[in-house]
Amino acid sequence: MAFAGFGRLARRAGGIFIRRTFADKPIYKAVLNRYIQSLISDGRSFSWAIEGTRSRTGKLVHPKLGLLKYVANAAQPLGEDAIAYIPVSVSYDQIPDVVSMAEQEAGAAKKPESLAWFVNYIRQLGKNHGKVYLRFGEATAISQTPDAPDLSLSQQIAAPEVIGVQKLAFEVCYLINEITPATTISLALLSLLCRTAATRDQIHSDVAALKLYLTKRQSSSNFVQPSQPIPDDVDAAIAVLLANGIMQETNNPSDNTDEYSIIPKSFLVAIYYSNMAVHHFVIAAFTELGLINIAHTKSDPIDSAFVAEVLRLRDLFKYEFFFARKDQFPRQFIDELGSMGAPTDPFDAQDREEAKAVLNRQPLLVAYGVLSPFINAYQLVANKLLQHKSNSIEDRTLFIESCQSENGQNEENFLFASKALLTNGYLLAENRDLLKSNEGVAQRREQFSDELQNISNQLLMIRELTQ
Repeated sequence: MAFAGFGRLARRAGGIFIRRTFADKPIYKAVLNRYIQSLISDGRSFSWAIEGTRSRTGKLVHPKLGLLKYVANAAQPLGEDAIAYIPVSVSYDQIPDVVSMAEQEAGAAKKPESLAWFVNYIRQLGKNHGKVYLRFGEATAISQTPDAPDLSLSQQIAAPEVIGVQKLAFEVCYLINEITPATTISLALLSLLCRTAATRDQIHSDVAALKLYLTKRQSSSNFVQPSQPIPDDVDAAIAVLLANGIMQETNNPSDNTDEYSIIPKSFLVAIYYSNMAVHHFVIAAFTELGLINIAHTKSDPIDSAFVAEVLRLRDLFKYEFFFARKDQFPRQFIDELGSMGAPTDPFDAQDREEAKAVLNRQPLLVAYGVLSPFINAYQLVANKLLQHKSNSIEDRTLFIESCQSENGQNEENFLFASKALLTNGYLLAENRDLLKSNEGVAQRREQFSDELQNISNQLLMIRELTQ
């Protein structure tokens, strides 16, 4: 981005250009570390995108630790309260290059970012893309952040320090998600992802239910001020989605009603926009799966079924979402069950029929719309692993490309997956030691596939309850 003209302008405006990679450049790292330390010593403020790049899935992705590590290093000689961070969220109704990013995630080649690309991008910004939502969290000193690195320790590179910075980064990302508002477009698309097809009245009622849920949830102390109410412009959102080829309108001859659905070729675009709000509904989705697990489990006692399910889901989706710290995580489900009208102590009071009744009473069940895009991607990874039997996976790029080649082969069940989600599925498989040829790997790959299929079946049950 430091091309002629723009680079000079950006520097004069306070921009700092840093090489994409410099892991093998010790002098460069030392100079950068000293430069950041001098900025902090001078009382300067600076900001950066903790993801290190644009999100290609619509949601906050895993953070890059480099700059955060340098900041923690620089703060060490200045005292524990020398610096504080402010989580900032910037979200949009529409983004000009979402379609091109979705095409790249489906396998298309990425066009290089040049001066011509930049000029064309600026021209696109002249069109009406809706509103921009800017939210700020509370300023927090690093020393006051749970799980922050101990700044009094020696700054030698060591595993405990790296783990400390990782925990700090995840805490920052969790707080960014907490202050990120949902747009009407993202909620309307989440409604369609939950139902597959819906009438205009159903979308209206679904968005109203989702807004009510958000209003209750956003009483969190993580907000300096509660997010502004989401504009009641569902019809305008539907019109935009129709005009941009994301949603289609069809007539249902059985009752002569107009229904709306996502156009299959725009499915990844729809997922991108719904993912801008999906983090607010992850606990609700896990709770629904916990209840459906109780309703259909054959094991006794059933009190352990709910706990086992939500903990398993936390581990399964650890590459996708930022969860509350483990001491807070169980409390979120007690609150969620209470808001659903269920006993808040499911471990003692819940039974199969009550679990079914609780699910049936909800105006909208979100688990299918929230989690199925990720499960679909993971299933493509698991299916490809099964094709390799017990052989090792040597080339990550080729493996992901082979998974992408099966994108959209089952449009009826929306088996589409972006490269980013397939990559996270690959990382999950790697974390479970499913990529190398070793004793029992074929059986464990089958177990991984069965686990995902079981969750997929449960999500389909929830979608049936939503129809």
